[in-house]
Amino acid sequence: MTPAFLLRVIWFVSLYFLTVLVLPLVVGSTVTYRALPAGRKCPRCRAGSILLRSRILSLLSRLPFIEVQRRWCLSCGWLGIVRLPKPSVRLVIAGRSREPGDPTVTDVRHILLDGVSWSVRLETWRTGQLWYGRLVFVEESGRLWSDGLPLRGASDREVLDQALRLPPDLLVSRLRDLVSG
Repeated sequence: MTPAFLLRVIWFVSLYFLTVLVLPLVVGSTVTYRALPAGRKCPRCRAGSILLRSRILSLLSRLPFIEVQRRWCLSCGWLGIVRLPKPSVRLVIAGRSREPGDPTVTDVRHILLDGVSWSVRLETWRTGQLWYGRLVFVEESGRLWSDGLPLRGASDREVLDQALRLPPDLLVSRLRDLVSG
């Protein structure tokens, strides 16, 4: 067999493999994902649902553009998988050069809410002589929730110290209010 013939056979087998196996798998997976109900509410009765842990779905949600959860509705008993939209907004990382007045983001701690790990970050900025800050909760998927209760102090370090002194139970309570509201 000549090398040119061998290359043609490899190319043909590769093309056949892509056409027969990979393409239908990708199309079927895409259609199935898009057919899942969207959002955290029950698709039957529109009541709130509870997150149920699933290792397979949490591994699947690590892929880009995919966020799926197994949920259970307490009202009607529905149990199923839903898809959640991935956020398009990303936080600015602290420590980069910035203009005066631009916000800085600092990691404060991590908390758990309904089995989901959340990163708690503090966004600080200066207006006049005072420094202000607000908490930003970031879900594992990257979705952001901004807390409406501001912190203020004479320096950015003072605002950070206020955020660090907040008890974890209070942070979980504030996050629960944001998510459920």
